[in-house]
Amino acid sequence: MNSSTAHYRPARVSPCRNKNKAPWYLCLYLLAALFSIPGHSATFRIGLEPFPPLITADRQGMTVRFLQSIEQRLPEHHFKIMIMPYNRAKKELKEGRLDMIGHTPYQKETQDFYEYAEEIHWSIAAPLDIYSIQRDYLEPEVFSKLNHIGTPRGNEDFLAELLGLSPKQFFAAGNIDNLVEMMGIGRIPAFIFARAPTVSMIQKLDLRGIYYRNLVTLHASLAVSKTASGQQLQALMEEAIEQMDVEKWFHRQYHYNDMAEQGIVPVSITHP
Repeated sequence: MNSSTAHYRPARVSPCRNKNKAPWYLCLYLLAALFSIPGHSATFRIGLEPFPPLITADRQGMTVRFLQSIEQRLPEHHFKIMIMPYNRAKKELKEGRLDMIGHTPYQKETQDFYEYAEEIHWSIAAPLDIYSIQRDYLEPEVFSKLNHIGTPRGNEDFLAELLGLSPKQFFAAGNIDNLVEMMGIGRIPAFIFARAPTVSMIQKLDLRGIYYRNLVTLHASLAVSKTASGQQLQALMEEAIEQMDVEKWFHRQYHYNDMAEQGIVPVSITHP
């Protein structure tokens, strides 16, 4: 090698190899620092609430495939996707055992939630409806006085705040499938949740004569923890989403959004 172009590289000496110069806890600190460097290989833990057809209990659905597509764009990172109730997802995020959860009601969660979480700058429209076998229960002056209104666990607090109800008016003791079935046979008076998962579950259970009425259109998003790993994941997600055709992944969701403001839940919805 020509000496004029050679670069001097001092020998790399690991402080962990010389016990006289570096205590064991410094070695651990240096190793931890190495794996916290942005861009280094990392596994992000993601908790998702069943939200069919976007998120199903068997870890399928539009949102799951969407996240898997983003993961493929990040060869140095891995997504560990877990399905769980919304209340557990929020608890795990708050306690630092998850890096991201979904779907969240974009900018509509409780004030406490935003003390430890932050939503990414992305969402899709998600109409929020009330459902019942009794048409008169859909009227605001009637359902505002009802008790045991069904909704999946973890949604009662923000729904109560959003709709001016008390959390005690909700029956949030189950998952979407058993709660929709209870509403369909009259064991609970009504059910409030996003349209796509509710209508798809009504159709899956083959329930007939279910009335619905739109209450408000929310936007479903994903929220990260206010930690270093959460902020890193947010930046990676937003950069990847900017380069993707989001409509390609969620076109089936839009067919539910196109339903009338109120009526009887159709037996089926055609997805081209």
